[in-house]
Amino acid sequence: ASPLRFEKEMPLHAESPLLRSLKSLHDQLTIHGYRNLSEVDTVHFLQPFLDIVTSPLTTGPITGAALSSLHKFLLYGFVQTDSKRASEGINLIASGISNCVFEETDAYSDEVVLMKVLELSALCVRCDVGHLLNRDEISLVFIKCLHV
Repeated sequence: ASPLRFEKEMPLHAESPLLRSLKSLHDQLTIHGYRNLSEVDTVHFLQPFLDIVTSPLTTGPITGAALSSLHKFLLYGFVQTDSKRASEGINLIASGISNCVFEETDAYSDEVVLMKVLELSALCVRCDVGHLLNRDEISLVFIKCLHV
C-alpha cells in the first residue's frame, strides 16, 4: 500500500458526520492553541463523543471508546464546577448514557460497552460536578442501569 493514502483527505460527502465532528473539534483545539481544556466550552468538547454514544450507526467498540473518553473527561477533572456550561455538560453526559445505543457486534464486545455505561453512570453521580445533575436525568440513568 502506498504511504500517500494517509496524505489525501477523504471528500466531505463521503465522510461520516461523526468523524467530521471529531476532526472539527481537533482542528479547533489545535488552531486556537488552548493550553487548558477549562478554557473550552464544556458542551463543545463533549458533543462529538455524545453524538457517537447515541448513534445507532456505531459499533460496540466505537461506542465503548467514546464512553471511555467521557469517563476520562470526568475522572481527570476536565469538567469542573467552574467550567463553561458545566451543568449542561454533565446533564448531557447523563442524557447520553440513558440514550446510549450501538450496533451489536459480538456478546463479549457488547458486554464491555454495557460495563462502560455502568461505570460512567456511577462516575457521573460521584464526580465533582455530580451535584449539578438534575433529578430527571439521574432517574433516567438509573433506569438505563436497571435495563442493563
